[in-house]
Amino acid sequence: MAADGPGPPAAGVSHPERPAKKGPGDWLEEAWRLRKAGDTRGAARAFEQARRAGADPQRIDVELGYLQLEAGNKTRAASRFRDAVDGPDPQLAAQSKAELRVLPARFWGDFYGEAVSWGRFFPATSADVVPTLRLRAMYRPSLSVDFNIYLFAQATRDAASHTNPDGAATVLADNYFLAGGGLMFRFWRNQLGLFAQAGPAVNLLDDGNPRLRLDVRGGFFASMASPRCFPTKEGEGAHGWFCGELYAEAVYVSRFDNNVIAVARPRLGVQALVTGPVAWQPMIEVRAAADVNGDFWNNFVEGGLVHRWRVLSKVPFDAILGVHAGAYYRHNDLNVPPSPSAYVEARLLLVTYLSTDAFR
Repeated sequence: MAADGPGPPAAGVSHPERPAKKGPGDWLEEAWRLRKAGDTRGAARAFEQARRAGADPQRIDVELGYLQLEAGNKTRAASRFRDAVDGPDPQLAAQSKAELRVLPARFWGDFYGEAVSWGRFFPATSADVVPTLRLRAMYRPSLSVDFNIYLFAQATRDAASHTNPDGAATVLADNYFLAGGGLMFRFWRNQLGLFAQAGPAVNLLDDGNPRLRLDVRGGFFASMASPRCFPTKEGEGAHGWFCGELYAEAVYVSRFDNNVIAVARPRLGVQALVTGPVAWQPMIEVRAAADVNGDFWNNFVEGGLVHRWRVLSKVPFDAILGVHAGAYYRHNDLNVPPSPSAYVEARLLLVTYLSTDAFR
């Protein structure tokens, strides 16, 4: 008689077993597999499951940081690496600090300083020294996009501009202190950019013009150079390596009668040698400018033979000495160039640029 009620299973009949619970190692294997397959979201979920299953939280944060880097999300990657820095494993903490130093900072700043000294000996002799200092404090809302909101202060005051006894002024440079705020967007490996800024401009010379004016400007800039222009201290590319670079900009400036001024300056040279922290770079330099209003000092072409001494350190410094010949090619009725319009001059340029990124 067969029993219909509960009892032992009949011989040869199998029942399904509950699947084994995944451990942290299983979830890590799953995460790595999904990461290799390009499934970023699935890999992130698997890493979080590994954390819940008991995997080391600090290691999971490091893994998620690299995963976000591969996905191009630098903001989330930085957040994960910052969490990992506070973990107990010193090796993982050091690894995370190293990654954070490479990633862009949300708050950063830079300083630019230059002094150009020139002595013109044709067609008439003249000389001047023009220093310019600029300081900017930057905020980058997203680490994945190089868009910055900034505050700035900038000043220029040359040595030769002065007020004459009759009350008239001899002005050879834009002697103003500027301050205000702006926006900057850089792209194509940070070599191209757009900017816009505005703020008050304070006249530093008693030249009869108003002491306070509004300065609004904006435009496009390009700054690029071949890698050999920046050798290492150990002497990388110490002899004969080609160095090419270009700086160009086109800028609207409200204070200059709503003018638009374009400048391009390519340089070509070689890396002659490296002595200690100093690179020796003989170069050919060409500079050209044009504007909308036709002010002669913004419409010229010149070329020169220069030599650059480049100090290779966290505090970079360039000294560029050369002889330049050029000519003004256009003018308006109010601002007529000297005659002849060609000129020859010796020039010394001292330049430094510091970013807080270099000290992280």
